[in-house]
Amino acid sequence: MAGRRVRLSFTLSGGHPISKRQNVLRSPEVAAVIVTSVDGGPIRTITGRGLLRPNGRFPSRKAWRVLPFEAMHERALMWICEADPSIKRFLSQPHRLEMNIGEARPLIYFPDLMWESADGCIEIIETKKTLNEVRRDPRYEMKLELARWVYEREGWSYRVLDEAKIFAEPRWSNARTIVTDRHTVLSSRDKLRLIERLQQGPTTYGKAIATLSASGSPFDPVARAKLHAIFVRRLAHIDISQVLRMSTAVTATQGSQPNGRSEPWTPRSPVGTAVSTY
Repeated sequence: MAGRRVRLSFTLSGGHPISKRQNVLRSPEVAAVIVTSVDGGPIRTITGRGLLRPNGRFPSRKAWRVLPFEAMHERALMWICEADPSIKRFLSQPHRLEMNIGEARPLIYFPDLMWESADGCIEIIETKKTLNEVRRDPRYEMKLELARWVYEREGWSYRVLDEAKIFAEPRWSNARTIVTDRHTVLSSRDKLRLIERLQQGPTTYGKAIATLSASGSPFDPVARAKLHAIFVRRLAHIDISQVLRMSTAVTATQGSQPNGRSEPWTPRSPVGTAVSTY
């Protein structure tokens, strides 16, 4: 059945303003509603006392906000998104998905992460310690498959990642190294020197460090930290799935912002506007 997706504004009982995007994506079985925050941030905060699992907040330079996490593998995936120049922007707890399947109450689902890659593709991610956490509960597995169905009709992809994939090397070690330097101060001169070098063509990790170094040394620790901060700001690109060697390629980044700041997550249309039909 054809349906209409509309964004509406309302307020939760707790007084927090949010926007409601109603996909009346109606199949004979499912009607779905995606609820997002007005400011484009996480739909819920999950930190606080009394929680049994590790939790906390990650101050992201790429996202320009503090992002909540409730498992160490969730935080690890945020670090990978922060470090990887191919990830344009990302957000934890991006929305609440409500799926009405004809029961008294809708199925509620909060995905762990949402990211947009440099080519514009959007992916929704659920993280688990092991995939057995999904398989041992048939109803929960069904809920995730329904969520996948909804996301695919939005034009988004969906994956469940376990710790084995998240902590795969060398990507994980590279992400930790780069993220450590994410808040390194960069001057306009630093940015321009590397951008001008990359306009001449690809370079290498060692030569990029030397370009940023006051002494021209590829072993300068300050210049190395600056290069890592440049990767986070997406002013240059490196493949973090490769071992970081002096010979590893560094190239210009496609679609980066002039100031190295990622675009925030914002509604795709004004509140109250119909944005598509199905």
